[in-house]
Amino acid sequence: MSLPLSNLKNRPYALLGLGLVFLLAIFLCYSPAVYGFFVSDDWHWLGLAQERPWSAEIFTTNYEGLTGAGSYNPLLFILFKIFYSLLGLNHIGFHLVSLLLHFINGILVYFLAQKIFYFLAGDYKRPASFLAAAWFLFWPTQVEAIAWLSAWPHLWATTFYLWSLLSYFHFKENRGDKYLCWSILCFLLALLIKETALSLPLVILFLELYQYIQNRKYEKRPGVYGFYLQSLGIITLLFLAVRFGVTGTLFGYYGQEQLGWSIRLWLANLAGYLNDLVSFSHLREIFFRIWYKDLTLVAVLVASALLVYILFLILRRKFQELVLFFLFSLALLPFLPLGLNRLTFEGERYLYLPSIFFLIYLANLLFTYLKNIKVIKLIASILLLVSFFIVYSKAQLWQKAGQIAQNIVESGADLSLKDDQTLVSLALPDNFQGAQVFRNNLKQALDFHYPDKDIKIIPLPVYVRLTEDNYNKPLLIWRRDERGWFGESADGEYVVTGITSIEREGFYWELWNYNYQNYTANTIRLMPQTEELKDKLESGEIKILTFDQGILKILE
Repeated sequence: MSLPLSNLKNRPYALLGLGLVFLLAIFLCYSPAVYGFFVSDDWHWLGLAQERPWSAEIFTTNYEGLTGAGSYNPLLFILFKIFYSLLGLNHIGFHLVSLLLHFINGILVYFLAQKIFYFLAGDYKRPASFLAAAWFLFWPTQVEAIAWLSAWPHLWATTFYLWSLLSYFHFKENRGDKYLCWSILCFLLALLIKETALSLPLVILFLELYQYIQNRKYEKRPGVYGFYLQSLGIITLLFLAVRFGVTGTLFGYYGQEQLGWSIRLWLANLAGYLNDLVSFSHLREIFFRIWYKDLTLVAVLVASALLVYILFLILRRKFQELVLFFLFSLALLPFLPLGLNRLTFEGERYLYLPSIFFLIYLANLLFTYLKNIKVIKLIASILLLVSFFIVYSKAQLWQKAGQIAQNIVESGADLSLKDDQTLVSLALPDNFQGAQVFRNNLKQALDFHYPDKDIKIIPLPVYVRLTEDNYNKPLLIWRRDERGWFGESADGEYVVTGITSIEREGFYWELWNYNYQNYTANTIRLMPQTEELKDKLESGEIKILTFDQGILKILE
């Protein structure tokens, strides 16, 4: 007996039917997220797509059209601009594009797995490749990348990343020099969408090193092949140089301008990512409690486990398994400086690309250590079934978050504000159990829906966390004294998050009873610092905008 694809490989119509079945299954599985409204950073990208004109500056500035900060993603901006011109504010259309991209990536994962297995063992291992691709389509850590429009760079960059890697393998099988050109082009396109595609040359160099150690040669034209490797290196260096010229940073990353070399933190983050992959993020809070109490201990345990595992594989001469694990590690490398949210599913998008190599590795483990095909089918089916239901439940969270965001935007019509009103936003919902709501960009959303009003919004980085139990209930009870306002949790729960204390835009605030383990508090103390600001607040020239029971309201 064998898995389905081994019997279908010579039957194109059956393969087409199987593909349609998977496409339908993807739609059913992720369907709640398809109907989710735009949230948070989505509005920023839509606003850029609407406002920034077509010009050569797209390639000489960051994604916002500025220099000196931000990220360099010119092709990502172009994609948003193209699809905005086609779809406008049709959120369902954007989500359907995401689903189609994910499906295409799943097909590419299947072919990539075959190429990797053939490269390592001379066998396409179609059943294992099919299983890796099927898992990839429904693995629960994929939801954020698919449900959140602002995570598009992870989807699009992965598409070109996979095409580049597949073309590399095609060339190694002596299928023609055109595949080298396509590999180089796809690598460049992936880089111009998301900088984390920089792991691709590392993956290829590692494969080449393994081939060299094994004394195997596939190339008949070393000169052309040398040109390919040099091209990847030149593109990488040029990209970094341009990125430095545009953003002012060489290896900076999200949330930090410079790359800090903290091996301890990277090892601990590796453990966090592995925990998410195998637990579908459901053990994240437990893991981060340990992480918070003793980061060094986590790092030491991870380093020790890795050393023992690698030595075991070397001594047992399990080089195929070792290579697959290292491919996963290299793909994950650009994400190691980034942290995950300690309480929710937020940040799963970082695992979208690395999960490809992890699932190929996992499928290989299953077929290597289990010889009984019935047992393999049982385990694979159980994982797929469990994954399907978890994905569906997470997609429902994104649908609910979108509904909350839509209610917030629509409630803006009831605020009765002047055309030139200035608002200070405070305690807007950061997320709904990990699904983004309105951490940022409320102004952009209101501008799209109420273009006849010129409302200025000054955001203060203090937010509330929403759950199924509290999203439509009073979260904060506000009271005012001569110095400002107190916002106290209605039920005593730690629902406030943000910077503990800072002065910004003329306000000073503190979060009281702050829990540093999960960055939450239960009280906001807000105080205007200047007499001019106090006068504007008293006159109504400036008003404080907050969130309560699912809608916006003005704080009196």
